[in-house]
Amino acid sequence: MSWTELFQDLPDPALNFTWDAKDLFALYGVPKGAVVLVAFVNQEADSDNLMGVRQNGSGSNRWVGVQEAEGGGNQVMTVFSQTDPNGVIEIYSGDVLNTKFTLMGYLTGCTYTERASRTEGVTSDGTWRTTGHADYTNRVVDIRLSNLNQTNQLEVGVRETGSAIQRTFTIMEREAAGSALVATILVQADGAGNFEGFEDAGGAGTGIHAMGYFSLNVSFTEGHNDEGAGTDVAWGNETVSAPANSISQFIITNSLTTDERWGGIRENGSALNRRWNIREAEGGGVTGFGDLVNVDGAQVIENYIENGADIDLWYEGFLTILPGWLHKIYGVPNANIGKIMGVPKPNIEKVMGVT
Repeated sequence: MSWTELFQDLPDPALNFTWDAKDLFALYGVPKGAVVLVAFVNQEADSDNLMGVRQNGSGSNRWVGVQEAEGGGNQVMTVFSQTDPNGVIEIYSGDVLNTKFTLMGYLTGCTYTERASRTEGVTSDGTWRTTGHADYTNRVVDIRLSNLNQTNQLEVGVRETGSAIQRTFTIMEREAAGSALVATILVQADGAGNFEGFEDAGGAGTGIHAMGYFSLNVSFTEGHNDEGAGTDVAWGNETVSAPANSISQFIITNSLTTDERWGGIRENGSALNRRWNIREAEGGGVTGFGDLVNVDGAQVIENYIENGADIDLWYEGFLTILPGWLHKIYGVPNANIGKIMGVPKPNIEKVMGVT
């Protein structure tokens, strides 16, 4: 498995409320069939907007009400999808003039199965409880955490079965419409397809929504550690607790209730300006977005933290590929292949990042 980071704005959909195909292979050279991470960015200060991404040809209404971007910042959430054999996905917006879609990067060596947004909620009683679905058996599940309560910030989270980690976020109260959210967060389901969810006892409104899940050759080891240190109004190195040479997930949050703040991450040595001006956190709690990053051999990434009192960088875990999962190459069973492009198969360690 490999992760290639990008920071490329997609062309706007042609029309409001219409799914529009985008050829990521032609636009940015994204490999055909790659799993992509797309940021939904609502820039409108006083209105929520529907935004979505889905596999090309899907009939799924895979959209989310993205909350308004109060205070001049951006309301950002990230969602995985998979390009088709031609490198195409579809995107959707309720207001093409005030939203944008940004390609954050892509994974190769795995596949991704989309959900429209399956609710995996648990009792709102402040207790970790089992949730899940048989479809998720031994899968890495992609979760959207949300708060629809217009009065209270509320705590919500997910973790693997049997974990002792308090892997939650206290999400700000929502505005008049849309969802206050922290997304995307990954979780490893067990052999029964289950994981644990936590929803605040302080009022109705929290949500745990499965956006999709990865192929069985992928595993995820969770964490939950605040890595941000100090204030860097520029890109700077950050030594993190993520393993060396890993593909790790981080969630970047803003807790300031009166103003937007810049935050972002990128791999060490990158020149991409992968940061967002994250909107203020209405009424307390936090708002933020998830991202992936390649951690180098010295456990270093680069981060951008406008103010360390407000922006937090949460390490949430790392992805790995399980060995022995490359069954076919271009439809030909692995066992029937002697050479690949003239090279004897025993001399090849990986094909497109897969063992």
